[in-house]
Amino acid sequence: MHNRAARILFLVPLLLVFFSHSSSSNQEQPKSSPAQAPPGGARAGVTAAPSKPVLPPPGAQKPDRLLQAGHTAWVRALAFSLDRRWLASGGDDKVIVIWDTATALEQRRLLGHSAPLTQLAFSPDGKRLASADQRGGVKTWDYAAGAAVHSFLLHGVVRNLAYSPDGQLWAASVDSQKEGVNSRIEIHDAVTGKLVRAIPTDWAGVMAMTIAPEGLLVASGSNGEDDPEGSVHIWNLASGQLVKSYSIIASAISPDGRSAASLDFSKQVKVVVSDLATGQQKQSIALRNPGFVFFSPDGQEIAVTQGDVSELKLWSVATGKEIETLPADNSYGLTAVAFTADSKLVAAAPYTGNSIKTWDLAAVREVQTFPGQTAVQGIAISPDGRLLVAGSQLGLNVWDLATGKRIATPSHGPVNCVVFSPDGRWLATNTGKQFPGETLEVWDTKSWTRAADFTFGKGGSPVFSIAFAGPHPALTQVGPFTRSWAFTAGGETRTVWSGMAPLAIGPDEKLLVTQPGPSGTLDIWDMTSGKKLQTLPAHKLSVATLSFSRDGRWLLTGGWETPLSGSYIAVPSPVAGFGIKLWDVATWKEHLSISYKRYGASVAVFSPDGHRFAVEKDWDLIEVFDVDGGASIGTLTAVDPRSHNRPFSTGNLIFSPDGTWLFQAAQNGVRAWKLSRLAK
Repeated sequence: MHNRAARILFLVPLLLVFFSHSSSSNQEQPKSSPAQAPPGGARAGVTAAPSKPVLPPPGAQKPDRLLQAGHTAWVRALAFSLDRRWLASGGDDKVIVIWDTATALEQRRLLGHSAPLTQLAFSPDGKRLASADQRGGVKTWDYAAGAAVHSFLLHGVVRNLAYSPDGQLWAASVDSQKEGVNSRIEIHDAVTGKLVRAIPTDWAGVMAMTIAPEGLLVASGSNGEDDPEGSVHIWNLASGQLVKSYSIIASAISPDGRSAASLDFSKQVKVVVSDLATGQQKQSIALRNPGFVFFSPDGQEIAVTQGDVSELKLWSVATGKEIETLPADNSYGLTAVAFTADSKLVAAAPYTGNSIKTWDLAAVREVQTFPGQTAVQGIAISPDGRLLVAGSQLGLNVWDLATGKRIATPSHGPVNCVVFSPDGRWLATNTGKQFPGETLEVWDTKSWTRAADFTFGKGGSPVFSIAFAGPHPALTQVGPFTRSWAFTAGGETRTVWSGMAPLAIGPDEKLLVTQPGPSGTLDIWDMTSGKKLQTLPAHKLSVATLSFSRDGRWLLTGGWETPLSGSYIAVPSPVAGFGIKLWDVATWKEHLSISYKRYGASVAVFSPDGHRFAVEKDWDLIEVFDVDGGASIGTLTAVDPRSHNRPFSTGNLIFSPDGTWLFQAAQNGVRAWKLSRLAK
């Protein structure tokens, strides 16, 4: 029987007391495997500098795939397709995500921009998506195919992007980054991408722009902070000739080109709505702390963000009265807002995160949450190799490994331990309201509905290690922190073990290995008789990872051997001596040991064929070893060694069932390496 345990990667006060020598307790989630009985033993080691990553050797293999959900940084641009089926988002991570608005599932990722995204616009026929970034990069996409159709470098900051109503043209406003050079508006043919016309302006920056149905280009600009004068200009799109001009500095222009909204800070802060046919004021709306202003597509409402809260207030242009306030999630404002073409749905991105929410404006209720990427803490692969489940602070994501698509999000609570039953029918997880571990949940993997849950009251131990097993009446609890739970679902009764510290169950379910307390010893239990067979002095300080090989001949352990050097205040990354050991289960003799220094706990995992095991020596460095002699087979790395950016943490490692891939839970998603290039 397989058993897995996810690493503890959250700073839980109880764990800090239980394992006082480390910053956090960590457990792996191994794929158990057979192994050959080797003669003799072996030793190997590596040392990491206290505050620097271990540099990978030349030729270390980079990830071949990266499974991500949403954005890894702030969202700056949003756009709905005309039929509201798709929502496009772009942000500081330079990635465009296409979402299915009905399911809130990511459908495609568009890569190619070299700077943070500033603008997104769907073509009226819904076949193309235009995007722009802070360095003047503009692309049009066949987003269904995931391919860029046209690419341009406009040499400036693109702050506005719009298609003409007939879809034949698109326009981009470009603010020059050279002092004394005014902004311009470029008109391009949507089919060929060729520049049709460049319209010069008298402004240092274009603040708002739209193409009205009458063939008019309407834009507003300002001369900058030193010269606050600005205006709204209306051009004939076909000829480029100026038609009208108003002395108004508009923050937003309605899509039909008939109204402009301006922020007035002269006395009482207010939003002034002007009629662009006459230039006369239509409404004046007093506000406390306005941020950005947006018109609804029909021009009947204006949406105003608040500068210090994530509220979106909607006001009627006709009456000047507030229609509704969409609730705040935090206190830092919004970074992007978009309406559907029918003005019935609005999307907004909170300033402090990388998620997106949509609201039904008629019912004034939240419809969907499109999650951003947070650090993945625990991963598991179904026994048939079809699905990968990832747990994070935002809940569970279920991936189809064949397509690379996220297909389900059954849970939205923090999770860092995920374990499939041996037949793949059930998935056990630990979750909580703020931190994982408060509740043990079992999920039906056919319907992704909750089949059972066990919540711990005051004084109960949190769950950070999970393993499936059959019923064993003689052994149901080991000390105060490790016990079994029975659940009945789908016409069958199953048992799942959980613990605060690492635990492992042998494949024949005869042995249970647990850590009894804050030491490096392990207790070996006979699950049939319920008797403790012996105590194994595995590591000097504590144990962080445990797993059996699939044939039960080997036990893989990892733990701390020396205390931390330095302190969290004096040394950014204090290190400790860590060891990985392989034990012969028949004799409980140490077969081989690998020692090195690092910050935090390592994980180690067997390959399914039992000939290899992988060790995470550093957050960005994984080494694969031969079981027989302990020789290194190859090194896997996640980032360019010249980069100074290091992840806060990583999660567990796991091999695919056929042994061809190795996956790692990480801060930027789930990393995957194809192992065909490693030595056999």
